[in-house]
Amino acid sequence: ADGEELGFRVLPVLTKIDIPSARPLEVALAVSDLFGFDPDSILKTSARARIGIKEVLDVICDKVPPPDSLADDDGTILRAKVIDSWFEPRRGVVCLVRVLSGAMEEGDRISIIDGGQARKDSYSVQEIGLVLPHRMRTKALSRGQMGYVIAGLRDPREARPGTILTLQKTVNT
Repeated sequence: ADGEELGFRVLPVLTKIDIPSARPLEVALAVSDLFGFDPDSILKTSARARIGIKEVLDVICDKVPPPDSLADDDGTILRAKVIDSWFEPRRGVVCLVRVLSGAMEEGDRISIIDGGQARKDSYSVQEIGLVLPHRMRTKALSRGQMGYVIAGLRDPREARPGTILTLQKTVNT
């Protein structure tokens, strides 16, 4: 099954068009034959030469819909799915998360749900922000956003991909 059959929006983009051996026209035609895209709709980019980056972001904003809300999402229950995590010596574990529902702010106390069970420990959110590719502190994340969370965890195994972060007050109710 291809991406569109699985419900994904496919946006064709050619990269590295600035290198001398690039053949963007030939490759665009080959991609259009292989996948059925209109060759004129294939975006041509080079991050190094800063070509086509704004166009890619504009197409993403225009053509990729926001995530659907969860069936039981009333906006009050935080569910942030850990995508990745790593340890930094001075900060502890940094979690890359996607907020599925609710919102989280710096100072909130969060709990970890792993395998459907909430752990007893809770952590104070110390820093929240976006990765753009550098970190930009925003102090909050809400549904549909992806960003980073630093909450005093000391072991990246506590926040493996797929783990859910939620507010401690919702676990205790």
